[in-house]
Amino acid sequence: MKDQHINTFQNGLQSDLGSTIPQDGSYTDAKNIRIVSGGREGESAIAATVDGNEKIKTLRYLYPYNYELSLINGVFVPIAQDFQHLDVSIIGHTTIRNTLILYAIGTGTLFEGGIFAQDVKVDLIYTVDLNNYGEAAQVIYVSEELNFNFDYPIEAVGIYESENIQRVYWTDNLNPARTLNIKSAELENLPAEELSLNVPVNFTSPKVTKVDGSGALIAGTYQYAYRLKTKQGLVSRFSPLSNGIHIVDGSLYWNYQEDPENQNEYSNTIAGDATDKAVYVRIENIDDDYDSLELAAIYRTAKNSINSAYIVEEVILNSTEVEIIHETSIGEALLAEEITEIIDLPSKVKTIEAKDNRLFMGGLEYSAFDLEFNARAYRYVRPDGEKYPRLSLEESEVDGEMTTYVDENFDPINLQGSFTYSQQENIDAINPYNIDSEEAIPGELHYKFKKDGITLGGEGPNVEYEFFKKQLDGNSSSSIPDQAPFVKSNFYQAGCDDDDTLFKGDYKSPRNASEFVGYHRNEIYRFGVVLYDKYGNPGFVNWIGDIKFPNYGDYDHKDGLYGGIYNYTLAQTSDTGSGVNYNHTESDINAYANMEYYDPDNNGGYDQVNSSYNFNDDNFNSSAKNTLYALGIKFTVNIPQELEDKISGYRIVRVERKDRDRTVLGTGVINFMPQWWDAQQQHIYIGFNNSSTGNRLGYPEDFGDFGSGIGAPIGGTGTAAQVTDSHRRNITIDSPDFAFGNSYPAGNCNYIEFIGGVTGVIDNNFLGGAKGEAAIFSSHTLALNSDFFDSSKIGVEFSTKLEPGENIDVPGTDFFGETSNYNEETNIGLWNKAFSSTTITANNHYVTGVGEETLFVRLDEYGFNLDSLDSPIITAFFNTASTNIAKNGRGKILASVKRILSAQYGGNTEQARRNNLYIPAGPLININEPDQVDEFGRHDVWGGDTYVVMYDIEKIRRASGDIGDGGLFNTTNDPVSEYYDTKSTSYAFPVETYFNTTIRGGWHFANKTDWDIDTDTKLNTFDLETCYSIENNVEAFLPKPLNFVETSKFDSRVIYSDAKINNSAMDSWRKFRLENYKDLEGLKGSINKLIVNNDIMYFLQDYGFGKLSINPVSTVVDNDGASIILGTGSVIQDFQYISNNIGCNSFKAVVGTPRGLYWFDSNNKKAYAFRANGLESISDTHGVKSLFSLTSDEIVNNFPKIVLGYDYKNNEVLYSIFDPGIVNAGETIVFSEDINKFTSRYSFYTPMYINAPTNLLSVNPIQSKRDELFEHNSYLSSTWYDTSFKTEIEFIVNKHPLNSKVFDNLEWYAESDTAGQDIINEAIFSTSTATKLVELISQSNPAYFPYKEVKEKLTKLPVPRTGGGYRFRDTYLKVLLSSDSATKLLLHYVKTLFRISRR
Repeated sequence: MKDQHINTFQNGLQSDLGSTIPQDGSYTDAKNIRIVSGGREGESAIAATVDGNEKIKTLRYLYPYNYELSLINGVFVPIAQDFQHLDVSIIGHTTIRNTLILYAIGTGTLFEGGIFAQDVKVDLIYTVDLNNYGEAAQVIYVSEELNFNFDYPIEAVGIYESENIQRVYWTDNLNPARTLNIKSAELENLPAEELSLNVPVNFTSPKVTKVDGSGALIAGTYQYAYRLKTKQGLVSRFSPLSNGIHIVDGSLYWNYQEDPENQNEYSNTIAGDATDKAVYVRIENIDDDYDSLELAAIYRTAKNSINSAYIVEEVILNSTEVEIIHETSIGEALLAEEITEIIDLPSKVKTIEAKDNRLFMGGLEYSAFDLEFNARAYRYVRPDGEKYPRLSLEESEVDGEMTTYVDENFDPINLQGSFTYSQQENIDAINPYNIDSEEAIPGELHYKFKKDGITLGGEGPNVEYEFFKKQLDGNSSSSIPDQAPFVKSNFYQAGCDDDDTLFKGDYKSPRNASEFVGYHRNEIYRFGVVLYDKYGNPGFVNWIGDIKFPNYGDYDHKDGLYGGIYNYTLAQTSDTGSGVNYNHTESDINAYANMEYYDPDNNGGYDQVNSSYNFNDDNFNSSAKNTLYALGIKFTVNIPQELEDKISGYRIVRVERKDRDRTVLGTGVINFMPQWWDAQQQHIYIGFNNSSTGNRLGYPEDFGDFGSGIGAPIGGTGTAAQVTDSHRRNITIDSPDFAFGNSYPAGNCNYIEFIGGVTGVIDNNFLGGAKGEAAIFSSHTLALNSDFFDSSKIGVEFSTKLEPGENIDVPGTDFFGETSNYNEETNIGLWNKAFSSTTITANNHYVTGVGEETLFVRLDEYGFNLDSLDSPIITAFFNTASTNIAKNGRGKILASVKRILSAQYGGNTEQARRNNLYIPAGPLININEPDQVDEFGRHDVWGGDTYVVMYDIEKIRRASGDIGDGGLFNTTNDPVSEYYDTKSTSYAFPVETYFNTTIRGGWHFANKTDWDIDTDTKLNTFDLETCYSIENNVEAFLPKPLNFVETSKFDSRVIYSDAKINNSAMDSWRKFRLENYKDLEGLKGSINKLIVNNDIMYFLQDYGFGKLSINPVSTVVDNDGASIILGTGSVIQDFQYISNNIGCNSFKAVVGTPRGLYWFDSNNKKAYAFRANGLESISDTHGVKSLFSLTSDEIVNNFPKIVLGYDYKNNEVLYSIFDPGIVNAGETIVFSEDINKFTSRYSFYTPMYINAPTNLLSVNPIQSKRDELFEHNSYLSSTWYDTSFKTEIEFIVNKHPLNSKVFDNLEWYAESDTAGQDIINEAIFSTSTATKLVELISQSNPAYFPYKEVKEKLTKLPVPRTGGGYRFRDTYLKVLLSSDSATKLLLHYVKTLFRISRR
């Protein structure tokens, strides 16, 4: 019985179908066909031949070489004499509107005179007008430095901003991501390095050159930084910040007025108030690779915060130096973080994509940034243990060598070189000289020298340092004036000129306060050095050392360069300017400086003419005019050769010495507290005496007839009957650190260290005697014997703040054997008041004045014995001999309040040091600018936290009447008018402080005009905005963490740029902030593709697929039913995995279509789609698993193994698979979205698909022809890259699949462009046992089968017999029909007639 099987094609290609499975509209193989509609109602699923592709463009490049100079218009111009055609290979592309941008490599061989010269390779970028294929491709950029590589195809995105700005961005996972404005007029001269998103830059630090009254800046402190721009839209990171520059109102040094309208004093102005100031900022040695410069300002109103940041001005660069005037506090706002942020872009990027006007990059790798080297500098001790040597080790001919506290050749990077010391000791490198105690440091622990044995400093393999002083103007008047200001310095508002010798004034001058803030003597600072990479980013801190700065009495043998003061005293006058009173014998009343005038052949050993001053001279220190000395440090840094090509510069940094890290809590002058009692010696008073002939502040007991004791600031003659004793252990200390910091040590100080004395000029007839006494202590004087410094410390038993007029009890106060506390009945205690001792009787006291707030200290009775005349302290300060520094009443003791810290900066071990944050100290040194260092490679480092100032206060105000106990200026007994002899005790002295008191506000001794006891004017006001004493702590630097492992690969991270503003000169897609990233799950491998599809960004990792939630928007519905946008979250708010094991390994194996995403997963050997119905393995569900089983996504011989493309015209997804063994290097598997099936195999492979606006383009797969572009759907059927292929379709006939059948006839309905002809010219029939090929057209072919019958469009054909002459008999028949005609073919169906076999 006859039966028939009709094969149709609507269910597509299913290569995995078995021969016994019903075919139901499927076929098992096809080549170069497409399933289409016939165009008539009811028709569909017709198998049609495919239009091929046609060459539309060949890229060409002529390489010029063999240049010679030719004179053209008077200028010698290099002209190429020869040209060579190069072979061009396209490796990447993108489009901008109708412009195709192609990335290519040109290779070839050059010959000169017919002889081989060299092989060449160039990197090329072309543009192609997609609207005009007839126009030749234009080479827009040529370079030999882009490092294009055949094995690293380029992925790119393009964006149209304006007619003149059309940028492309690309990556190849070999080089840094790059960009190019294809419309730039300067493409021809654009260096390759400027195409990187992040470009090398050489920075210097901005300098403030002047401040004047030509602007309108608001008061506060400003810091400056700049960034550089190119015309290509590149913007560098910001340069390091300058130090702070204070801006206050006024122009006079001291001229305080309570009425703000009349105020013209250059002093503390409330931050934010108006001023008339402008700042001149100069930037030198500007990187000439850039075209413009933007200056930014950070505005600060508090010590540890930032108020605002903004752009001051942008200037076009015409030279390597600019000066910008900052006049107003208005500008384009910035985040402070923008100025300090690091721009660290990856060196390799796997995938790139754009969305919501931002650029996204994934699969990242960074260049190793471990700029580490041995920066340690050690300090040495002399073999003779000499603490204050006058001669170097060589000059002194001492036996032995300088030694240090570690193995000096120890390598801290590789932990090698431990011999004498353990590895841990070498790692920690703790200097014993830094370990503080109340005991003297023995000479054998004075590790404070360089190897010469005389220079204070340190040295190591790569870093050296030493100390130096800088002169600042102190008090400018040689005597005490008869009207305010009583203390003042030269004031240069600009503070400078181009010539550094013109740095004048003190820290009131803003540039001095910016550039020359120094370091505290006898304090420890932790220093390091930071190397900057080529992009201006800092690396980790390399520790130099914990550096203890010189003590006041240390010998400075080099200071002939810095003013002739051969010690580290704070201030000197012209009388004392050669360093008098330093380290000589007690018996010699002449104080020799003992410095470089040393001459062993001279009798006595020292030049007494040039370096001595006689204390007995009545003119000693007769001037109130002085010079102050700030303490700085010089560093020499030698960069190891292996790092020179990796860095742009370096910078000295330090750990910020916060309150908790200060061993010196404050420095100031000491006043002793007199004590006296009533006639019955029952009631003791400790306070200040007001006797007209007595000392106002007292002096130590047992001074006898020495009428002008060291305790007295002014002098005067003490009378034993009136002021018998001073309570030796009870002192007060006046320090600006306590008053302005409002922090008085109360139980947290360990000892007092005496650091010398201050001497100067007194006026006991101040303002004609009407206002009391005043003194200006202008000179810091050291003890007569250097041994003084070995016993200058006295322990502290108790300390507290004394408020003005306050009386307190002092626990355990011992008055001549009695232990009594203050109480109301006995009036025994401590008073910050003045008394009239002549009226003290039982239960009676006569209060005449009030003292300013101060620190009260009770000294340890076991550490301070005034009766021991052998004590160097007694010899130096308290001896009645006329040689002590209180000669003629012109002196007071200068002391520091100190504490012993067990863990300064968190600890002194290597492990503790790695927890620190460092701040800038020195300027950024550009290694390409040698003029930043001196001829010895040294540069000055300031950036400290200590000001050397003349500090002034009104200490006591008093009257001759009883003002009562109520406090300051409280009149309780007599009317004010009855007071007489209203007087004040005031003084000024040089001191180190953490506050810039030169711009303090309010009333104080220097500017006082109102001295009356009944006035509302305070003794002193301690007004100073914290922002006027700030440190440069906006930027922070980190040491390399302990056990840090350098990680350069962040292959599961996505980073994103700032949002682009079209047509902006600044390309925001080059700015990737450090915090702008999202890490995906690292276990799922590298991110290999980011792709936006239907406005959602998806990611594909090796073993994962998901989507990123970018700029999510929340909405609510209002009462009218309208949606209200609530706002957006972060750019990448979250990510969501759609699959935890399906992924993709290559960006070229992914394609997006309007209906979804398609990709090939080489790990699973499957093709996947993610569409509206979810994730699907289409190679499995659509029966073509076998076609992909041998496919991978690797690069083979410069060819990606699999490349996906999309034909928008036919809605086909194309899987091109590389196979070097077949023509056109492989084939393409096709998936039709129209029928949701795989449909065919096309007889070509391409390494690249290009989606043009109107059609699909591709690159010729032949290695030697990869310069050719082909357009698809535009040429003869089944013709690919100029080669014609057969059209084939294979199907199975198996109706009743379990029954054996005899197959009789075939007929098919087909159409072609050749009227009345069937162009199917070959058929192959096969069963499990037999195969037969028949030729249907060519009669000369031996396989010709003459029984084909064509009637109109219907072709009939008997099934041929097998080679054995039998009919084909089996459960199925496999049929393959093919055509090699270039004519269009439409095959509607195939009908097979058969009979059930009875065998």
